Amino acid sequence: MKRLRTIIACMALTLIAATSLCGRPVEKKQPRPPKRLPVVLVCTGSTNKVFHTQQECPVLKQCDQKIKIVTLSRAQNAGRTHCALCSLFNSSK
Repeated sequence: MKRLRTIIACMALTLIAATSLCGRPVEKKQPRPPKRLPVVLVCTGSTNKVFHTQQECPVLKQCDQKIKIVTLSRAQNAGRTHCALCSLFNSSK
């Protein structure tokens, strides 16, 4: 009889502890979606010093090297400037 009381008491304590620890689920913070950084196109030739915002740009189409997509800040940090023709294409749309 004493053993049964001990078992019941242990079960009750376990149940109380489990309820207090696991009774309410912990709310997880939702991860923020990554920020979309503006990207530009650059021709990888060493003499090219501009970045392009339009894929249809005639200057970009003349590129005989690889064309890479990079962030705007990376292109600016590399000393590249905005292509004047891309601005014309953008304003004509």
